[in-house]
Amino acid sequence: MNEQLINKLDEALASKCKQKDVPGMAIMVAKDGVPIYKNNYGFRDVDKQLPVTEDTIFPAASVTKSFSTLSIMILADQRKLSPEDLVIDWLPELKLPGGKYENELKIRHLLSNSGGFPGLGAVNRARAESIQNDPDGEHMANRLSYDIHGAPIQTVEELMEIMSVEFNYRLLGKPGTTYNYSNEGFALLQEIIERASKQSFPEFVQKHIFDPLKMTHSTFLVQDLNNYERITEIYGYKEGFKSFHSPVWWNVGKIYTNGSLKTTVIDLIKYLELYRQNGTVNGEKIISADVLKQMITPQIDVPTGEKYGYGLKLSTYKGISLVGHPGVIKGGSAYVMVAEELGLTFAVLTNIGEFSAEGLALTALNVIAELPDAPTKKEIDPLSRTELETYTGQYLSAEGRNIEVTLQGEQLQLTARNSQAFIEPVAEDTFVTTDGAKFKFLRFENGEIAGVFTGFRFVPKANSRSEAVHVVLL
Repeated sequence: MNEQLINKLDEALASKCKQKDVPGMAIMVAKDGVPIYKNNYGFRDVDKQLPVTEDTIFPAASVTKSFSTLSIMILADQRKLSPEDLVIDWLPELKLPGGKYENELKIRHLLSNSGGFPGLGAVNRARAESIQNDPDGEHMANRLSYDIHGAPIQTVEELMEIMSVEFNYRLLGKPGTTYNYSNEGFALLQEIIERASKQSFPEFVQKHIFDPLKMTHSTFLVQDLNNYERITEIYGYKEGFKSFHSPVWWNVGKIYTNGSLKTTVIDLIKYLELYRQNGTVNGEKIISADVLKQMITPQIDVPTGEKYGYGLKLSTYKGISLVGHPGVIKGGSAYVMVAEELGLTFAVLTNIGEFSAEGLALTALNVIAELPDAPTKKEIDPLSRTELETYTGQYLSAEGRNIEVTLQGEQLQLTARNSQAFIEPVAEDTFVTTDGAKFKFLRFENGEIAGVFTGFRFVPKANSRSEAVHVVLL
């Protein structure tokens, strides 16, 4: 990269971070495995004015899910299991509602978020103790849409018990037919990994991923943070997107496969080489190329236009095929991305949630690849006030998501996570914000609005009694 491009990208990233009061951010971009750009913005500790460095450890949130699916596929490569195995064969104590689909739910459905699970609050129960012990817990749980009602749990076994006995829900549809992001599905994968490998999930990843890739600053355990020198402090938002120090790290009991990874941009760039080099890095085969390929092969369509593989989002941006995954948690937002045809890999970590780390990665791609501007295309004519009113209402999920859509003048306004944004129609039942966030409204067969799909999740529209509708066949 020449100095002009570097300066342009520095300015663009700083502008986005300042706009949302991001305390600290690290980004690294590599070309053919060699870093060509890095930017360590702001502070890992604002009070002490300690700068972000490339080896600062941040929360990676749901980027963790690609490590979980990679672990399953390594076990498949070792012939210890198959993605085609029935989940019930590995987890016989798990009972699906009414026993329906127990002989159809396969591991591959969990890997691709296509098991049919609606938004549930089971994994939130594992977060509950951390949230309850956090002085900012109630505020941050509300901002991040965590519903933590009910007794706390610690393990996947306890999670399966409450899913099997306590929770009253129905699957959205037959496994393999409906996409919906499911933390519970990824929690179940941990138990399968541990039963197949006879190791704990952190031990398995350390041996089969961290060590061979020389990822020396990565862990799943909060207590391990004491072993490293440069750990970020973490921050949250008050109303109006003003950041504040909120130092308590949340954990998820002993469930690690959803979002417990803590790591650096250096380690993530090393990790992404696995996908760019088809499973062999530093001369060592981590996984067979044909098995790895399954992870980055589309398994199911996402209503907002992307596709999903195994623990990875597959999309096309300005004609370029991308593989990536976002992550958002208290104190962190993250994004990893591979643009294989350009030989580019991107890793972004910040020390605040509710921020688009993906937006920073795409900004870097735009500048480095010198891509042209591509304005949002509107495929439909402006909607009448009567048509817009059909979308208004409250949308709720048992996971804790709470979205309100109102009509302000001749525009729809969406309120979620204590923030508001106007949304504009760009296609049938599809709206976007000025920041490019997409919302897809889904309908019942009779044409009524059933819910809204956003953030990889389906959030049902509340009925006239203000109760969440939990069952929709999409």
